[in-house]
Amino acid sequence: MPGLIPCPPQIWLAVSPVDMRKGADGLSAIVQQALGHTPCAGSAFVFRNRAGNRLKLLLWDGNGVWLCQRRLHRGGFVWPAAADTVFQVTGAQWHWLVAGVDWQRLSAVPKSQPQLHAFHDWLLKTRTVTAPGGASSKALDYTLKRWPALVRYAETGHLPIDNNPVENCIRPIALGKKNWLFAGSERAGQRAAAIQTLLGTAKLNDLNPAAWLKETLEKLPVWPNSRIAE
Repeated sequence: MPGLIPCPPQIWLAVSPVDMRKGADGLSAIVQQALGHTPCAGSAFVFRNRAGNRLKLLLWDGNGVWLCQRRLHRGGFVWPAAADTVFQVTGAQWHWLVAGVDWQRLSAVPKSQPQLHAFHDWLLKTRTVTAPGGASSKALDYTLKRWPALVRYAETGHLPIDNNPVENCIRPIALGKKNWLFAGSERAGQRAAAIQTLLGTAKLNDLNPAAWLKETLEKLPVWPNSRIAE
């Protein structure tokens, strides 16, 4: 949707979900009556359905009305929380939203970086006066060695600060490892790890692992190689 329409001076998100069957007239009425704005002033108004997987954009460009609809990937849109009925975003924030990036987290990145730099300087200075071989030096070395990965979230804006979802995903494997301690062979163990990875990834994407696996196995034999990336 971004890049296909003229860049409006203002972009407003309607916080409450709307019926996606509404056309330009119905959405214009919502803009006037519920949001308190003029639909023909050149601003863009973005609406979402209740499931949060579809967007509709209404824009008057001076010559006519643009009415665009987009279906979103699962979990591909982070709708900001707001107390008002309408919420204004910048053009950059709009691109982040459609890309599935939490712009509220991204806008906090500049605030995190100075603190991270100060913490990194403290680690380096403290390490020079810490005796090697002790628990403190090992902890400092561990942190410094993994520093690029630890601060990655502050460089991108869309990564979480921790990997708790992954930890929660592999916890059942650790708790039940005695049940599959003897996989039969090394290759069988590798296959089991691959299957657990697929099922864990499905859970992280809010999919039912059993339903996803059933659908995948049914489609795989007849799926064309040209569309394997899907």
